[in-house]
Amino acid sequence: VELDLSATSALAARPLRLAEIQRDVLDGETVLLEYFLGERRSFLWRVTRDDLSSFELPPRAEIESAVQELHDLVTAQNRIVEGEPAEARDERLARAAQRLPEVASRLTDLLLAPLAGEPDGRRVAVVADGALHQLPFALLPDPGSDDTPLLAAREVVPGAGHFLQEEVPGPIADAILSVTARAEAN
Repeated sequence: VELDLSATSALAARPLRLAEIQRDVLDGETVLLEYFLGERRSFLWRVTRDDLSSFELPPRAEIESAVQELHDLVTAQNRIVEGEPAEARDERLARAAQRLPEVASRLTDLLLAPLAGEPDGRRVAVVADGALHQLPFALLPDPGSDDTPLLAAREVVPGAGHFLQEEVPGPIADAILSVTARAEAN
């Protein structure tokens, strides 16, 4: 069986422009958070229907380390340690449960703290980068709160990057570079 892909090869995904995102994707109750993890510094862009704010974040290695630690703590109960006695397993899980809020708070400080003083929408749409795709943002404390999980205070939409592209005719080279791509060049 031979497939004719000539009709689909003329289509390329193109990132939406900022104005298109603000006009066509975001409503008045949604804030979009787009992350870029860089070697020396990382960035967060906060986009609402009326505003664009940019924040500098720590380097990728620092963020990835904290994400990995949170992942290990959240999945500790799923980990089987060969020959581990029940008492040792219970202690390991108790330590993980005790450490989880501290690591989640650290990630809020690293990734969400710049937003604490700003008004937010009820819904938070996240465009993750790198290791942040593994991060359950909904578990992180809401910035400026008393450790209330983000999910308890807001609707969290992970993987929002898929909504920010459209199929358009033309070669990929003609596609508009996303904010992330421009930051990587700097």
